[in-house]
Amino acid sequence: MALSLEAIRSIASRHGYEEVQFNETSRVIAFEKNTSNGGSVRFNIYYTTGTVATCLDHPRSGKTQLFRRDQDIDDVDTLFADPRFHSGVGYYRR
Repeated sequence: MALSLEAIRSIASRHGYEEVQFNETSRVIAFEKNTSNGGSVRFNIYYTTGTVATCLDHPRSGKTQLFRRDQDIDDVDTLFADPRFHSGVGYYRR
């Protein structure tokens, strides 16, 4: 499920995220935003597969990455609004 780069960029900008990486070879685009508690949230979006990796400082678990596969553009918007949203389809990787 391919995601539109223009739509991803528009959603990220609307939620205050800055584009920090674009790699056409790896087909990934990344955004980052500093949080009020001194940490940061990073999204790595593999736009050809719809996989979204959310990297953040979790209050109990520390630094974590959560991958969600087969996300559509509405899911991406939901995640940018709340990176800790529990969709039930993610998997962790250390």
